[in-house]
Amino acid sequence: MSRIPLGLHDPAVLGRTVVGATVGSFAVRILGMGLTFLVGVQLARYLGPVGLGVYGTVMAVVALMSVPAQLGLPQLITRELSAQTARGDSCSIKGTLVWFAASVCAASCVVLIIGFLGTKLWPHLWDATFS
Repeated sequence: MSRIPLGLHDPAVLGRTVVGATVGSFAVRILGMGLTFLVGVQLARYLGPVGLGVYGTVMAVVALMSVPAQLGLPQLITRELSAQTARGDSCSIKGTLVWFAASVCAASCVVLIIGFLGTKLWPHLWDATFS
């Protein structure tokens, strides 16, 4: 038996659903990019060249460290939750969400410890950057 919601068997309904979702996603991305630009302009005005440089460096480090902290799980969790939702398995959904949160917290703690040790091993790097 098919688990496709009623109405999505019709190609016209499916087409409208896909187009609507695509246009909505596009609008959200454009709005996000515009807001990011406006925040960047405001930060540049208020922080000045040195402050914005420090902010940019810190944000780059955070972006780089978020990759190992997430362990590549966002794509996996999306796929697993979709499959569990299609099966209607609410207990597995709750367990997956708890497991995901615990895994990311543990990985974040490991990355935090590595970062802390890195700052203690190379203190001259931070003195030169933030002075």
